[in-house]
Amino acid sequence: MQQSELDSNAPGELISYGRKSYYKPDPLPPSRDLDLGNDFYEMLSDATFWLGKLSGVSLELDFPPVLYTSLLRKEAMESAEIEGADVDYDALYSLETRSFDAGEDGTSVESTTGQRKDTQEVLNYEDAIEDGIEALNQGEDLTVERLHEFHETLLTGVPDDRVDTDTLGAYKTKPNHIGDFLPPVPNQVDGLMDALFTYYRTGGSYHPLVDIALFHYQFETIHPYGDGNGRLGRLLITLQLYDAGYLERPNLYLSEYLIETSRRTSTGWRPFDTMASGKRGYRSLSRASLGRPTSPSTEHSR
Repeated sequence: MQQSELDSNAPGELISYGRKSYYKPDPLPPSRDLDLGNDFYEMLSDATFWLGKLSGVSLELDFPPVLYTSLLRKEAMESAEIEGADVDYDALYSLETRSFDAGEDGTSVESTTGQRKDTQEVLNYEDAIEDGIEALNQGEDLTVERLHEFHETLLTGVPDDRVDTDTLGAYKTKPNHIGDFLPPVPNQVDGLMDALFTYYRTGGSYHPLVDIALFHYQFETIHPYGDGNGRLGRLLITLQLYDAGYLERPNLYLSEYLIETSRRTSTGWRPFDTMASGKRGYRSLSRASLGRPTSPSTEHSR
């Protein structure tokens, strides 16, 4: 990203780093008021209403465990697919069954990389979100330490050709590029992430749904890990909705929406494209969190 591409209202700055410059986002809350408008607040009201309806239905119905498991697996598979995984449904269940049988009789699971390719990512995602829900149910908070645990769970056992980092459960130790975009470099990550979780712990500055969108925007902008940031960011949305009391059960996931939005737009789902557009970047992520697609002609244009 070049200085000429950065809008004067962008919530951050470019800092020279060798031959390139990395983008350092301003801490939350945004220094300028968000220009959200009446249509956004109508959307926010609708989203809050339907989340309430979903929670009400969840309380009234005897929610079958198999339905919850199916929804979780669907989200896990689609989250992996966003990252380019080619998930074989049969291989997934085969690996899970053999792992369970091995645990029962004390033997180890022998499989080739091809057999395990991509499927371990799905099982890891399920484990991570279940660990998160259990922790929240026990009154624990979402913290940096918990985030590291999720990251390690997500990437453990995943074949080397699907992992671009040697650090599991820890922040990146070398810069990671996303196309032309260079997120904050490693020595900036600790401070930025501490500030982000301070904003979260203190309750934010906006409606909780907007703050969850801002948190996601900031997390993906920082890109604190060497790999797995997208999967972890999507997982956190569900956990934060649950933590904020918008979900009685973790039965709402966004990966399917993101996939469908990508298919409907000419540029696909590229949150980093909003970085240089200042307030529009915040607004587009907020719209996405409420279930409305961004317009490729406005939100993704330069």
